[in-house]
Amino acid sequence: MFPGHRRTAIKLKGGPYCGSNMFAFMTPQSEKLAAFWRSVEEQRKSPRKVIASALGLSATLKYLMGTLSLEQALEQVSSLVGLKIGAVLMPFAEAAVDIDSMSDHALVERFLLERER
Repeated sequence: MFPGHRRTAIKLKGGPYCGSNMFAFMTPQSEKLAAFWRSVEEQRKSPRKVIASALGLSATLKYLMGTLSLEQALEQVSSLVGLKIGAVLMPFAEAAVDIDSMSDHALVERFLLERER
């Protein structure tokens, strides 16, 4: 949807998937997930490192072979952090756009202007 702008995507079976900065922490125990997610975010530009450190050897091998699904990854992370986690898949590419640079800001401005027309 946004030619010329790179987004970080994790290539999973049924994907690829881009993240967004929308989270719902539904219980007090969710703090564990927030801490885990901060460590993932630090490595987000290197999906293979995220997979290896978050999911272990078996899931990493599945990832490298292109057979790791989003559901399998979520189950593994749920087990690792001791919480049930899930993803909400959205059909809106713009949900994955962060406005953390001038080029992203310009992209969003163009998108909004075109949408108004």
